[in-house]
Amino acid sequence: MVDVELSNVGKSWGAVQVIRNLDLHVRDEEFLVLLGPSGCGKTTTMRMIAGLEDATSGDIRIGGQSVVGKLARERDIAMVFQNYGLYPHMSVADNIGYPLRLRKVPGDARHERVRSAARRVHLEELLDRKPRALSGGQRQRVALARAIVRTPRLFMLDEPLSNLDAKLRVSMRAELKHLHHEMKTTTIYVTHDQIEAMTLATRVAVMHGGRIVQLDTPENIYNDPSELFVAAFIGSPPMNLLRGTMSGGIFRGVGFEVAGLPASIGGNVTMGIRPDDVALVAYPESADMVSSVFATEFVGQNILVSIKAGDDLFCAVADAGRKVSIGETVFLKLNRSRLFFFDTATEKRLRPA
Repeated sequence: MVDVELSNVGKSWGAVQVIRNLDLHVRDEEFLVLLGPSGCGKTTTMRMIAGLEDATSGDIRIGGQSVVGKLARERDIAMVFQNYGLYPHMSVADNIGYPLRLRKVPGDARHERVRSAARRVHLEELLDRKPRALSGGQRQRVALARAIVRTPRLFMLDEPLSNLDAKLRVSMRAELKHLHHEMKTTTIYVTHDQIEAMTLATRVAVMHGGRIVQLDTPENIYNDPSELFVAAFIGSPPMNLLRGTMSGGIFRGVGFEVAGLPASIGGNVTMGIRPDDVALVAYPESADMVSSVFATEFVGQNILVSIKAGDDLFCAVADAGRKVSIGETVFLKLNRSRLFFFDTATEKRLRPA
């Protein structure tokens, strides 16, 4: 078993604390994604696990053994970076086989393992080329092949798809998903891209301000956010968040009220609902919100209809066949069963009693 456990891990640079008392258990064969915005501490966390940064406090264990004080090369970890890190003067085959050469693997065995790794990522026909003759997606596959060629006990990938265009990112996500299914190697993946996280991960650790604010499956992260930050960060288009007050089962925002809500929740509340759970209805008496259209966006099968609710934009998803114009008055109905409530001051989730 190759699991990874961080216990009370902290990282500081001088007086600046970037990771705070972090606890995390990555299970054997899991694909765990560290997800968050720039500066949240996700890459620093990965670099501490890999031995590229020293933890200021706490313990890091890989496969049950503490690796604190061990060099990166002693941890049997393969890393794939954002910039690929290929040697421009070497062929694809030599780039893939370089880790084996460092370990003095004999020539015949090395060549066979290089070919096997190249087959896994569909590079068999490109082994004689130099990196400059490859596309971005091909270079990324070379970096992946170099990581898997020595069969490490742990994969770590730091924003590996961020330099690729949108179409290549989709295909490479599928490659990574299949590769993990095939090899079953414990994998830790860092990204700021929620689509990558939700499509690839066994579990997602959402990070914010140097701490993990929620660790769960992609489905639970999306459907059951524990904090306002998670609700706002996850989802495309993002969740609608409206500030107001709540008492007696009525939420009061700027220019609208929503009744029939849990009476056990009160005070200064931020109410959230995903655009998919907002319906355009025909009559104002059926609506929770009445407003003029601020903007529309065509996104294929649907259109996004935005209105202004105070200073906030509020978005609904409608069928693309529905003709809606800027300035037109629309009537919006909220799905009561899909409303979320957060304490505006603490940003913690509020649940009905």
